[in-house]
Amino acid sequence: MAKRWGGAAEAALLVMASDQYGVLSRDQILAAGMSKRTLRRRLAARTWTELYPDVYRVLNVAQKWRQQLMGALLWGGEGAVVSHGSAAVLWGLDKEEDAPIEILTPKKNHGHKRADVRFFRRAIDPKRDVERHEGFPVTTRLRTLLDLATQRSEDQLDAAIDQFARERHVKDVQLRRFLERTEGRGVRGVARLRRVYRIRVGELCKDSELERRFFKDVIEKHGIPEPVHNWSVTINGRRYKID
Repeated sequence: MAKRWGGAAEAALLVMASDQYGVLSRDQILAAGMSKRTLRRRLAARTWTELYPDVYRVLNVAQKWRQQLMGALLWGGEGAVVSHGSAAVLWGLDKEEDAPIEILTPKKNHGHKRADVRFFRRAIDPKRDVERHEGFPVTTRLRTLLDLATQRSEDQLDAAIDQFARERHVKDVQLRRFLERTEGRGVRGVARLRRVYRIRVGELCKDSELERRFFKDVIEKHGIPEPVHNWSVTINGRRYKID
């Protein structure tokens, strides 16, 4: 006689779901000991609902976009990581509103196709190009810049690099070494990212996006002599930064 499902096993499964923004894959559910019959009953009763093929929403959470992102990640299978525009949200470059669900996978997606999810098949080094952040495996900031270089303008890339530098997450030397590592490998986006890096060499990051835009749209555009940025002065024993 099959062992009745419930109790501690059910509680452990719900803890796993809570750590994954309320979603579970079919493989995770069955591996925990729930029978296929019990799973079918949950779906028929709409206690649980299918979010993506073989991925189920078992808990309602406030963070709906992150729940969709985690669901797509589980659908992508082993080795899938958050990338491109979705990684830009997790790293604070973009807002969640209207953000895409984009997943990078080293495998063929075996027909994974939906209008609301985009899968990319690209080679990735999990030891050097992937981190865990907010519970997700996600491309590092440097790898995210490279992937965004296939989608965004040079000005948008410059803004992203400036923000990472301002927040002290990406240093000039780190970006240079990353570009050296990817050079000559035919990697998409590297030529555009390298152009933006070369233009920026020797520049200090701006204190805000507004200041960056002022330099781009006013000073550079109209040929105004560029001021010294963030010059340090000491007055009456106190240090100040001025332009």
